[in-house]
Amino acid sequence: MATAAPPIWNRWELLASPAFATLAPLIERLPVDHFPTLAQLNRMCDEREVTSGGGVPVEFVPQEAKTEEPYETRVYARGKVLTRSRNWHDLFNALVWITFPRSKAAINRHHYREMLARQGEGLRGTSRAEGGSRGTPRTEGGSRGTPRDVLTLFDEGGVIVASGEPELGALLRDFKWKELFWQRRSEVIESMRFYVFGHSIYEKALQPYKGITAKTVIFDVPPREL
Repeated sequence: MATAAPPIWNRWELLASPAFATLAPLIERLPVDHFPTLAQLNRMCDEREVTSGGGVPVEFVPQEAKTEEPYETRVYARGKVLTRSRNWHDLFNALVWITFPRSKAAINRHHYREMLARQGEGLRGTSRAEGGSRGTPRTEGGSRGTPRDVLTLFDEGGVIVASGEPELGALLRDFKWKELFWQRRSEVIESMRFYVFGHSIYEKALQPYKGITAKTVIFDVPPREL
């Protein structure tokens, strides 16, 4: 089945959709008439003084044809985040780096430490050239391991939930979504906040469909802090 062409750049459509509310302060600063450039993204990154898990200033750099250096190692040690031109997935990754710099740095740091630990154990799963999207082959012998899989699941598809009413958070944890989002919709609007973290979720939201799912971390917070 043929896939739909990616949508053209339209800043106003992004700002009109609640799916992109978390990124709205940055999207408002992006150009109206053309896809954001690396230079524009890097200026915003520099303003926030974003650093990698290794404490190195982050820079969004062009995607090279091939590299033997693992993705997370390059980010950790040199701050270089490979970013393809006019690519929605990589654009949203960059915007999440700027919006959640400490969280992205923590994920990068844990990836790097886990890779070192597996190298010390003589395990594979560290070289981008071997095949996986984050430098990890999907074969049994080259699995990156559960900790890195969990990190990637949240990095790609995570949502942070703040609940001012513990009962609502419990409904979400218990998968009672119809009761939560339909029967108690007004309470959700008043007492819960959802912050999309995963850049794949943003990409999917460009052409949304019913089956989009996310991995969440839920925090019970005082209502006055929402």
